[in-house]
Amino acid sequence: MNRKERRARKAVPRKYDVVQYANELLPRLDMRYVTRPFRILWVDDGLPAPLADRAAWLGNRSCFTAANLDWLVQPLLEERGQWAGPCDVFIMREPELFYHAIDFLNVVIHEAAHQFEFAADGCLRSTVDTPADPLALKRWGEQQAELEAAYVPGQVMPWTGHGKIFIRASLTLAWRARRFVGVPLSGLCCGRRYGITHARHYERALGTELMDRKDESLEAILRSPAPPEFVRLFASDRRAYATIQLQRLDEQLFYARRLVKKYPRSVQAMENVGRLECARAVHIARFDLDDVSILPRALGLVAWRPMQ
Repeated sequence: MNRKERRARKAVPRKYDVVQYANELLPRLDMRYVTRPFRILWVDDGLPAPLADRAAWLGNRSCFTAANLDWLVQPLLEERGQWAGPCDVFIMREPELFYHAIDFLNVVIHEAAHQFEFAADGCLRSTVDTPADPLALKRWGEQQAELEAAYVPGQVMPWTGHGKIFIRASLTLAWRARRFVGVPLSGLCCGRRYGITHARHYERALGTELMDRKDESLEAILRSPAPPEFVRLFASDRRAYATIQLQRLDEQLFYARRLVKKYPRSVQAMENVGRLECARAVHIARFDLDDVSILPRALGLVAWRPMQ
């Protein structure tokens, strides 16, 4: 085996190594994980139907967590003899499916940031150990199924579930983690996938908070006001995304109106125009945008007019 092969083999994460390192790393990042453990459940480890269905719906992003997930899986952990009290639960793919061990740690930090967000929002149950509720997971699964059935691509903002509080939490954890391991910001949060700018811009916007409050509880930090520059950057990204979406709606509406002129008796064409006009009005109200068409000015087309 040559040096290149040895290096490639060493880079492949092994379950025991990465989980052990994550167990050592997280308590160094915040006192929460000194007193509250976290537990990883593997996607291919015989999860009950609601969790397995959720992982299948997420596809290759089968790494997720939820508020009070420990309470939901308490009966399962008790049945396996693994319940040791309240903890943060992460549902994750096998480490071998990650390209590198750092990618696995990146996901652990990402999911931990969600738990800090839940704690800051007051969404978590009491830390006192309570009796298991066998039907809790079933009810949660039914709620998730309803949400997934109602999901319409394009109507949910790409940063939904990964907003200001989550970004602040994940960047703080990543900054603290970089004292021990090289955790990249790419893929951790922000970026094109979430419809906003790269994480390095948000880290810069946090200013001196990362250093000045490095010994404070992250939950306390998240409950305090964010730096003004950080808030302004998120608002700017939000408005930029909304403006792009408005331009796309204007484009669809422009060509839909052309079809109505070409086929004035087409009920389907008229309904399509009505649907787009409604979507446009809702979008403008939702993001408090100016009611001015962007696309016609950009393409030199006739200015948009509401249908009479």
